[in-house]
Amino acid sequence: MSEKLASLLRLTLASLVSVSLFFMAVHVWTPLVFLALTPFLVACCNEILTFRVVWVSWVAGSLACFLIQYTLWEFSWKGVLLLSIYQGLSWIPAALGSRFVWMYWKLPLSVIWPITWGAGEALREWGPMGTIYGILATPDLPLWMLQTLDLGGIRMIGIPLAVFQGFLADLILLRWSPFKGFKSNLFAFLNSGSIIQVISNPRMISSGIVTTIVWLSVLVYGVIRLSEVNETQSPGPWVAVVQSNAVALSDRDQTYDEGQLFEELKRMSEQAAAQDPPPELIVWPESLLKTVVPNRDFYEAEYDPRMKTVFSGSQSGGSSEWSDDRGRQVWNDLKAIQKQKAEDFNNWVRGLGISVQVGTLAWSVAGPEDERAFAQYNASLRVNPVTGQSASYQAKVRRYPLGEYIPLKETWIGHWLEKILGPSRSELDAGLTRRVDELGMDSVRYVTAICNELKFSKLEGEWIADKPVPEGKKPFEVMVHVANEGVFRRNRTLEIFALCAIYRAIENRVTVVRSSNAGISGFWKPTGEAYGLVTNERGETNAGKGAPEQEKIAELVRYREKYEKSNGNDLKYIKEVERRIEEIEKLTNQNSVKGWSVQPVYLYKKQTLFQKTGDWLSPCMLVLTGLFHLLWIRKYKRAQDAL
Repeated sequence: MSEKLASLLRLTLASLVSVSLFFMAVHVWTPLVFLALTPFLVACCNEILTFRVVWVSWVAGSLACFLIQYTLWEFSWKGVLLLSIYQGLSWIPAALGSRFVWMYWKLPLSVIWPITWGAGEALREWGPMGTIYGILATPDLPLWMLQTLDLGGIRMIGIPLAVFQGFLADLILLRWSPFKGFKSNLFAFLNSGSIIQVISNPRMISSGIVTTIVWLSVLVYGVIRLSEVNETQSPGPWVAVVQSNAVALSDRDQTYDEGQLFEELKRMSEQAAAQDPPPELIVWPESLLKTVVPNRDFYEAEYDPRMKTVFSGSQSGGSSEWSDDRGRQVWNDLKAIQKQKAEDFNNWVRGLGISVQVGTLAWSVAGPEDERAFAQYNASLRVNPVTGQSASYQAKVRRYPLGEYIPLKETWIGHWLEKILGPSRSELDAGLTRRVDELGMDSVRYVTAICNELKFSKLEGEWIADKPVPEGKKPFEVMVHVANEGVFRRNRTLEIFALCAIYRAIENRVTVVRSSNAGISGFWKPTGEAYGLVTNERGETNAGKGAPEQEKIAELVRYREKYEKSNGNDLKYIKEVERRIEEIEKLTNQNSVKGWSVQPVYLYKKQTLFQKTGDWLSPCMLVLTGLFHLLWIRKYKRAQDAL
């Protein structure tokens, strides 16, 4: 391997390690976000051979995307790997665009890099396999740095960080030669002569001026907006969030008793309802209750042979092989059971006297007799204490690609993906609409986001409201987010999800109300400030605590599988199981957080630029980056013609 190639790889590796540390590790590494991509940028601009930049950028982008999605490996590491290889392509235009403009037009990287990096991030979000975390959007950034979100959305966070990284790259490239190795370049950079070059180099002076202006602008805007929003926001209706702590071995292994969890959620809701003033809405986490709280469409639907998939796992035998008579009988029996459960729950809500929004599976049977479609949704249902469950519910619209469904399933690409990954594990359908519900006597409008939908600036779906939004008013004033994060085992991902609550709150200047199982639950003001978080008696949230009980749960599962059939009634076996369960419960209580919080939501009446225009910044960055590439192609062709 040549020294020049080794230098390229070392610099790229330095960026990958930095990204991994500040994204996956503890808070002490957060400052790395200010310089994490600088070595990669230096490597791309310093390399002579363009084809090397292409493949190194793709590999580096794929590895970075794979690493930052590490908590999803257990869902399907193959799916995450394929997704990351696709998303890694977004690093190529970011690297090439910066390289071309820096080499041929001598613009400072502090100007170019924010544009091309933002375009790459926009591409990573685009299409059926798009998903985004915001690689430069990391926890622990001060609130004043985030206030520009209400101007242009998630891209605004990356601008000052990318500007500073570009400034550092401009500084390093003053003495970094493409004809020297890594050690020689490092020695030259550390030479005291670099200071003189900084003072006299026009591009470096421009880079410093741009960096100073951008950071001062972000600071001034952030301070002013924080003050203005804090002074003008006002308290509105009171809402309660309830947090459970059902930690799973994996997304396929349910290690909790649904009936016991249901009773625990009801008990905590009753405690929250007894507060003064009482809440007007109680929010439960996502999709914990798969059979306890069915939607009305399910138990009012007539049998159809294509509905047999709902019996899978709930009845013995292959339900797809049943006769229609058998299927109809099981369907009717199941409907009767679920209808009774729904009536019991509705009666409990009536006794509580407060609306409850609960995460569950929802079934829909729609269409004419000969075209009836059966669908299953990850949904959040609101049960009204007066009328009972609403006939409508919010179904999850944006599912996680290669995790919750196979994109392009009816094409050769989808068939190829399904062959590699196996059938989609959940087979849940995508919702089509976005409900706008009302809260309190003042009819405060709110929308619901489910699970990973919080990560996206745009809430997809056809917006539906019982009443039209008045002209000039905000489309919604509160965002409710429900999540089930038990599979993440209380790791740093919980902080990243909670960070997205800050982003959505500032972008729209709304209060975000978040109820999560085994995650971080609470409230976020229109300024992004967290309040009313659910904590344990030590004042801790779930994040970063780990799940030491998982190993004990796995051991108990293996122990039962091995001995239950032969020793199920043996007293010694029963006592051993009880001892292990007691040990698991002790570990869980030591490390978990569950409870409730009742707080007012804060209302900010003015619409933000982002609410009015949407994500206008991403298209601008994409157009400019495309223009950079077209100009380079034109210049390259002219050079070839001259030869």
